[in-house]
Amino acid sequence: MRLFHHLSLEGFSNTYVLAPDGPGAAIVIDPGSMDAELLAIIEDHRFEPAAILLTRNERHHAGGVRTFQRIYDCPVFGRQPPTDRQRSREITDTEEFRVASFDVRAIQLPGSWIDGVMYLIAGALFPGPMFSAGLISELPQGYAKALLIEGLQSVLDDLPPETFVFPAYGPPTTIRAERRTNVELRTPPEKHIPKVQHEFAPEVEL
Repeated sequence: MRLFHHLSLEGFSNTYVLAPDGPGAAIVIDPGSMDAELLAIIEDHRFEPAAILLTRNERHHAGGVRTFQRIYDCPVFGRQPPTDRQRSREITDTEEFRVASFDVRAIQLPGSWIDGVMYLIAGALFPGPMFSAGLISELPQGYAKALLIEGLQSVLDDLPPETFVFPAYGPPTTIRAERRTNVELRTPPEKHIPKVQHEFAPEVEL
């Protein structure tokens, strides 16, 4: 297996091409844009895109889908894929499926976006924007963030510490590194729920 990285200037998000050791069917993850550099990765290595996987149906992650599909006839997988049903497949919350030679496990977490999904492929985790090196997605403090962190903690606990993580933003990391350095992941979920201070009106004599 080989993994190629492309930085999309549309939002400075990461696109990944997951491919076999030689020419053959490949998976493209989060094509935020379709430009000459991404095209060169595919054509120079004689890859045949078998599917596009989206961690979110948002322009920084899916902006290049329509252009990509004009060049390559491949389906789009995601929670809310942006193309017609004949060329897309909406995956369920937690689903396992096979694309080319790759087994894919889709993971949707409570507290994340309704169209958000992570993928576990060949022992590597692609969390999209849900978290990156040292950071959690920019959700406001409250129940949504607490649910997301609780879900992330549960998923990461079930994976080997040496699992590589390739996020939508920033450099790659590992689960071991995040467990040691990601302050929000190390914080109990309930700590992200702000305490509500109740103010009572003064008693009025009638």
